[in-house]
Amino acid sequence: MSKRKYVLFGFLLIVAGWACIELVLNSHWLRSSPVADVRIDVTGTAGAKVEGTFEVDGVASQRSGILPVSFHFPQARQVKFTITREPGSGEFWAKVFFGGEQRGSLGGSADWLRGMIERGSMACTCGQGEPKGIWEPPAAEKNQ
Repeated sequence: MSKRKYVLFGFLLIVAGWACIELVLNSHWLRSSPVADVRIDVTGTAGAKVEGTFEVDGVASQRSGILPVSFHFPQARQVKFTITREPGSGEFWAKVFFGGEQRGSLGGSADWLRGMIERGSMACTCGQGEPKGIWEPPAAEKNQ
């Protein structure tokens, strides 16, 4: 083989090696999320009513309860939630647990809490008025 073919072959080996290293280092993006029990503990003014819209692994549902309340989702990969309370004074808090470990908390003097937990990481927001941010709610929630 000529020198040109050796250089081309060497370049192809370097590119193939780089692609293999990238695939190994970023393989976590190709694997599915881990499955774990997710629990959301909601606290605040005792006796206040809360309503939640949840999307667990793509399946939407609604639940309600009286504070303090816990929402459990066994063997979930991804949980998105919006929890609203009756308007009033006082604080409104949620702690999110993934596989028994607390992954975050959110709340304050808010009317709603919204969050998403996936791959053991959590993103969340809360506020006054209409819920907004983080994820697009199911169509049923938007039409109400």
